[in-house]
Amino acid sequence: RKDAKAALVTAKADAKAQMKTSEAMQQGNQKTVDAELRANDKAMNARQNANEDKQGANYAAAKERCDSLSGSAKDTCVSDAKSRYGKL
Repeated sequence: RKDAKAALVTAKADAKAQMKTSEAMQQGNQKTVDAELRANDKAMNARQNANEDKQGANYAAAKERCDSLSGSAKDTCVSDAKSRYGKL
């Protein structure tokens, strides 16, 4: 009977330890997932900012090319540049 009680106590302790280990692993996994999501968000924002900077630079270059023109040719050039680079 003492052996059965000891085995039951040991089994309960083992189950409790496994549960704590499982909870710790889940928390660790969640922290890893959260960190990966934050890193992905930062990377996506950096790419978006870089693309916006590139578009802005391309638009500025296109407008400078238009500056060498005059009259309706310049108006058309500026309008095309605005349309192409989303500056409507």
